[in-house]
Amino acid sequence: MKLIFKILKGIGVLLIIYQFVSWMAMGIIYKEGKEQPMSDVQGFVVDDKGNIIIGDGFYQIIQVYDKEGRFVTGWQPKTYGGSFQLFLGENGTIIIEPSRSAETLYYNLNGVAITNKEIKIATNNLSNQKHYTLKGGMFFPKISKEENGHTKVVVAQNLLQNLLKAPFPFLGIGAFLLLFFGAQETMKKIKEFEKKNTEK
Repeated sequence: MKLIFKILKGIGVLLIIYQFVSWMAMGIIYKEGKEQPMSDVQGFVVDDKGNIIIGDGFYQIIQVYDKEGRFVTGWQPKTYGGSFQLFLGENGTIIIEPSRSAETLYYNLNGVAITNKEIKIATNNLSNQKHYTLKGGMFFPKISKEENGHTKVVVAQNLLQNLLKAPFPFLGIGAFLLLFFGAQETMKKIKEFEKKNTEK
C-alpha cells in the first residue's frame, strides 16, 4: 500500500511539473502568427470561404485554418485574460465579446482591429458551421466535418503540440493526488501516535 501511495504522489508531482513546464515552454516558443496548441476552446466559426476560426481561452488566442485544415495565422485579441464569445460578423469580420469587458471587439481574418462598430453578426453565423463539430474536449480538441455521409477530421494538431499544451486540469489532478495521499499519510501517523500513547 505504501508503494502505491508513493507512486500516486509521484504522479501528482509529475503532473504539476509538466503543467508549469508547458506554460513556460509555450511562453518562450510562441510567436505571433505561429500555430499554438489548442486548449480550452471557447468556440469556433466558419466563414463563407470555409476558413475555420478557433478561439482558445487558455492561451487567449484566435487561430485561423483554411478549409483543408491548414494553419493560416494566429493572433491575440484584447480579452483581458478572461473567457470570451466568438461570432462571425458581416463580410467575414470576427466579433469577440470578452467576459471581462463591456466592449465588443472587431477584427479581420489577420487580426487587424476594425474600428467600425456598426458591424452586425452575420445571418449565416451558424449555418456555415452546422456540418462541423468540435470533439476531443480540452485534451485533444479537433474539428470534424460531416460530408457526404462521412466524418472527416479537418483540424487536429500533432503529437508535439498536444504534449506541450497546458490543459490546466493536470494541475488540479496533481494537487488533488498530493493533498489526498498526503492527508492519508498524516492521518495514519496521527493514529499511530494515538495508539502509542494509549498503550503507555
